[in-house]
Amino acid sequence: AEGEEPDAFWEALGGKGEYPKQAPGEPVPSDPRLFQCSNAFGSFVVEEVCSFDQEDLLEDDVYLLDVGTTLYAWIGGGANADERRLAIDTAQKYNAAATDGRDPDIPIIEVIQNREPLMFTQFFAGWDGEMWTKNVFVDPYEAKLAAQRAAAAAEAGEDAPAPMLSQKSMSSANVLNPSGGFKSTSEKFSLAELQAGTPDGVDPTKKEEYLSDADFLEAFKVDMAAYKALPGWKQKNLKRSSKLF
Repeated sequence: AEGEEPDAFWEALGGKGEYPKQAPGEPVPSDPRLFQCSNAFGSFVVEEVCSFDQEDLLEDDVYLLDVGTTLYAWIGGGANADERRLAIDTAQKYNAAATDGRDPDIPIIEVIQNREPLMFTQFFAGWDGEMWTKNVFVDPYEAKLAAQRAAAAAEAGEDAPAPMLSQKSMSSANVLNPSGGFKSTSEKFSLAELQAGTPDGVDPTKKEEYLSDADFLEAFKVDMAAYKALPGWKQKNLKRSSKLF
C-alpha cells in the first residue's frame, strides 16, 4: 500500500523522494502531448514533438504540454514576447477546440525554465533539474576579470559591478548582426570549424548552410532538400545532435 513500501522498492527506483499525488476524485491526466511554439524562422509555427524528453525543450522557444486536465506553457529563457503571447493564445484556442470532452476552461499554467514544478516534470522521464545551469558556458578569462573587479569594488567599499556576458553565454536571439552583415552561405567552412564555434561573420542560426554538400550529408545523413522539408523541431534536434546548434 502507498506509504508502506519496503526499502528495496525505493532502492530499485534510485532512492525515495517526493512524487506527485492524485487527490481523491481528481480527474486522471491523459497521455501527455508536447507542442513546440516558435517564430525562429519568421512566422509563428506550432508543431507536435513526438516521443519527447527534456532535451527537446529548446531555450529559445515556448512549449505547450497537454495532459488533458491541465495545459502547461513552458517558457524558455530565450523565448521572445511574441512567442509567449501567441503560445498562450494558441493554448486557449486549443482548449476551446478540443474534442476529448475536456472542460474548455481547464487551467493554462505558465512554467518558467529552471523553475519547473513537480506536477510538470513528472511527464519527462529522468528529469534533470540542473540540465541547463550546469551547461552554461563560463569564460575563465571573464570569470577571472569579474573576480578582480569584485575584489577591487569591495576594497573601495562599492557594490560589485554587474557581470559582463560573453557572446557564447547569450541566447542566439541576442546575437547581433556583425558590421557589414553575415557572410554569404556560398562561403563554406569545415564541419570541425563550425562545431568548434561560430567563425567570424557566420550567421549562428544557419551554421549548417555554411557546410559543403559532402560535410552536410556526413553531419545530417540527409541532403539539404530533405532537411529543409523536415519540421522545425526535427531540424533543431538534428543541429543539436550534430553540434551545430
